[in-house]
Amino acid sequence: MKISCEKYILQSACTIASRATASKSPIPALEGLLLQAGIDLRVTGYDLKKGIYTNIAADIAEQGSIVVGARFFGEMIRRLPDGIVTICSDSNNNVNVKCGKSEFNFMGINADDYPEMPAVDSLNNISSMVAYSSITQEALSTHKRDGGGQDMKGLHTLFSSTAQYIRFIDNLILLDGDLNYFTSMFILPETQKEALCAFVRQLPEEKKNGRVTWYILRDGEKEQAFLMRAIYGMNSVSLDYIGYLMITLNIQAIYAMVKEAHFTDVSELLLVDANGTVLYDGGGMSGDRDMSTVLHAPASCGYRKVENRPVLAAHSDVLRNGWVLVELTPQYMLFRAAWYSLGWMILLFGVVTLISSVALLLISRSITAPFERMQQSMRQIERGDFNVPAIPAVGILEIDELLLRFEEMAERLNDTIEEVYYAKLRETELTMCAQQSEIEMLQQQINPHFLYNTLDSINWMASMGATEEVSHMIIALSNFFRFTVSEHSAFTTIEREVVFAENYVYLQKRRFGSALSVEFHVAPEVGEYLTLRLGLQPLIENAILHGTMRGGRSGVICVEIGLNKGRIRLSVKDNGIGMDKDTIKRILDQRGKRSIGLPNIMRRLELVFKEQCFFDIQSAPMDGTQILIEFPAVGNEEELNRLTKKER
Repeated sequence: MKISCEKYILQSACTIASRATASKSPIPALEGLLLQAGIDLRVTGYDLKKGIYTNIAADIAEQGSIVVGARFFGEMIRRLPDGIVTICSDSNNNVNVKCGKSEFNFMGINADDYPEMPAVDSLNNISSMVAYSSITQEALSTHKRDGGGQDMKGLHTLFSSTAQYIRFIDNLILLDGDLNYFTSMFILPETQKEALCAFVRQLPEEKKNGRVTWYILRDGEKEQAFLMRAIYGMNSVSLDYIGYLMITLNIQAIYAMVKEAHFTDVSELLLVDANGTVLYDGGGMSGDRDMSTVLHAPASCGYRKVENRPVLAAHSDVLRNGWVLVELTPQYMLFRAAWYSLGWMILLFGVVTLISSVALLLISRSITAPFERMQQSMRQIERGDFNVPAIPAVGILEIDELLLRFEEMAERLNDTIEEVYYAKLRETELTMCAQQSEIEMLQQQINPHFLYNTLDSINWMASMGATEEVSHMIIALSNFFRFTVSEHSAFTTIEREVVFAENYVYLQKRRFGSALSVEFHVAPEVGEYLTLRLGLQPLIENAILHGTMRGGRSGVICVEIGLNKGRIRLSVKDNGIGMDKDTIKRILDQRGKRSIGLPNIMRRLELVFKEQCFFDIQSAPMDGTQILIEFPAVGNEEELNRLTKKER
């Protein structure tokens, strides 16, 4: 399909037909308008209860049909600029609409899905069905023959079933052959019965010939359109008239439907016969006006001259009986409404311009303000102060995103500086702690008492002639001092730390003899892992001096080092005098203070491994003491540095 027509004519036709479309329907096509391009363009709206169609003049380049959404299409046509609208559709139901520089593409609905709108001219068929049904024929024949006994229930059932097909049917009336009232679907007042019979009597004989004839009947202020036909007796050879059928229509219901499609409140509705004679107008009066120019126009909607007045005329054969409904809208009323709307639009434009200017000023200020605050924050960062205040959001996505990223940058920069600072501080503290530990350990180990006892033991052994034992003690003492003095790293292998501790134990056993027993249980797989230098020997020394040797009994110390789920587990257990809970708490509280014992070891391990190291003291008075330490198993300095950097 391909057609072209004036925009305002198409808009008017869509406005009229849309009045009969369904707002919501299980059949999507009923929510749309049916566009049919034939000789002209027909626009149809139908909701299965009422239907409206109108024909408009159009240039038909290619015939066809398509269904378009009523609301969408009507709003789109309204927004198009004035001019010629071109509508094209293809076999895939793709629709293209062009007008000036505007162009729209959308999907339509196949016209085959649009239900067929029933024609009102079926009244002729309905009248034939009623007139020549066996029920009607039997009732009229019985009434004519004996004046009674007819099946009234059957007649009323026939009337009721017939009336449901046409919504405009007001009543069905049967008159007998003598033009006396017979029966009707609804009871009639006596005055109306007499009026109907009198109306038929005064009709000329050529009107009572069995054909359908349409009339307008006025009863006071009420107007009715009705058809009448004579009924022949089918059981009679002579085919005499046995009665008359009248079907009255509610013309007000017809007008109510059509008035929904008015262009304006000043539109005039006329009921016109096929010759152009006005049968009825909106005021209830017929006139002598000639509407033939409107009826014979090539299109059913367009600008015409009626009685030398320019009007927008639209007509539709809604009854399909030769009568036409005509709507006339004065042209000046259309333009008056346009000028009225234009005035309001100018006023509205002025108000909107004023409001927009104020709003633009406020928006401009709201946009520039955060950038000014950002500039101030940058100057604050330049001075070294990274605690910049949060900048409130302005509600614009891009600007709010920029402000958020700036705040995150300042926060990350501050965190990075703090991280580097505190990492350097921890490193310095660890170095100083290690150095201080080395000094204090050296001072502690090279004390006159320890050196005197050791040298005295060597002298005594030498005087006894135990030269081999003297040699071993001198070598052990030499290795002991070499380990404490020569190495400067804070960590060493577990194997070397154990050898150092064994040298220390060897020298102490030469002092205490059989009163001291130290057992080492070291798993072979832990030898190459790193441990804190000078971390094991102080624990053994504490067990000797403060545990086993103070009790006046033989001391037994058990050292165990193993690997458990990637962690080094170190245990030093003695059978000494033990400690109470207050002493244990005091030792743990001394963590980080100047001490070469367990608190010092705990502090140095925490500086490196933080919360990944574990300490526990299990002891009771006169029940010995067990020191438990766990820390991650690290194989080399590179892995240790990577772990400590991650912790920082």
